[in-house]
Amino acid sequence: MKKCTGPCGETKPLSEFFKDKGFKDGHYSRCKKCKTAATMAWRKKNPKRYNAGAISWRDRNPDKQHAADIKRHYGITIEDYNKMLAVQNNRCALCPKEHNTKAKRGRLYVDHCHKTGQVRALLCGAHNSMLGYAEDSVEVLQKAIDYLKRFV
Repeated sequence: MKKCTGPCGETKPLSEFFKDKGFKDGHYSRCKKCKTAATMAWRKKNPKRYNAGAISWRDRNPDKQHAADIKRHYGITIEDYNKMLAVQNNRCALCPKEHNTKAKRGRLYVDHCHKTGQVRALLCGAHNSMLGYAEDSVEVLQKAIDYLKRFV
C-alpha cells in the first residue's frame, strides 16, 4: 500500500501506481489516475511541445510506430504482418511491387474489408487505394475491367 501524493491523497495498492525505478519502492509517487490526469492537463496546456515530442519520437522509431499503427487499426501484431509478408514473398498480393522500408512509402499496406474489418492481404499503395476508391465493389471493378477491355 502507498499513499498518493497527487490530488486524491488516497492510500492504494502498489498496482495502482506506475512503476518507476527512481523511487525506493519502485513505484511513482502519484497514483495512475492522478498521474494520467496531470499528464493530460499538461498535454492540453502545451500542445506544441507535446506534438513536437510525439513527432520526434515517431521519426526516430518508424518500426515501433508502424507496429503500433497496425495493431491499433487492424488488430494484428507486427509478427502477423511479417508472416503475411513472408507468405507473399515480400510482394503486393496483386502485383510484383516489393515491400521496401527504405523508400518513403515503400511498406505494403494492410488491406481489410471495411464492413467486417477482416484483414485480407498486404497490397502496394496503388492497389490498396484502387480497392478503396472502388469501395470494395466487385461490380465497380468488373465495370472497370470491361471498360479497359474495350480500349486494349
